[in-house]
Amino acid sequence: TVKTALPKPAQADLANGVHLIVLEDHRLPQFSFQMYVTGAGGYYDPEDQPGLAGITAALLREGTPARTSSQISQQLEVMAATLSIGASPASTEAAISGSCLTDQASKLMDLAADVVLHPAFPEDEVARYKQRTRAGLAQQRANPAFLATEMFSRAVYGSHPAAHMGPTAAALDHVTRDDLVAFHRTHYAPDRAVLAIAGD
Repeated sequence: TVKTALPKPAQADLANGVHLIVLEDHRLPQFSFQMYVTGAGGYYDPEDQPGLAGITAALLREGTPARTSSQISQQLEVMAATLSIGASPASTEAAISGSCLTDQASKLMDLAADVVLHPAFPEDEVARYKQRTRAGLAQQRANPAFLATEMFSRAVYGSHPAAHMGPTAAALDHVTRDDLVAFHRTHYAPDRAVLAIAGD
């Protein structure tokens, strides 16, 4: 069930199980979408790999068999479009969202479909992501507010997935491309997705 403030959106169940919500609004030539994939959030991280869902989501945009990471960024820039993907540590779902002008909508959806359905998880991009993220993890561990929140979550939730705050440095170092491929194959399923489209 999707909770939305939109007035009377059209809804349909597609043949492959994706739930679709559409709200037309022709006042401005803008298009936006959000997709939620239940089962792909950090709640479903393996116990010994905290943060795997978030790492997988972050790397979906970093290349497909048809497009490199830089080509994806260039195409988005040319379209003046946005495409973001994330999976919070304790969330049950991954979220994919994008926006553009109406005349670029089909190109954006083609790009988004390629990214979500065919991520390549190139080894060089995985290595770059690890290098970028290590510094952020070190900063987190030096932040008293983060440490307090982490301790509170552990006290309340114990070993439950809701206690996860994200990847640890050790878990990040041990993540492999095969781990990302396996998580994506298992958790990014169309019958678990809700797609909401709004605009012109």
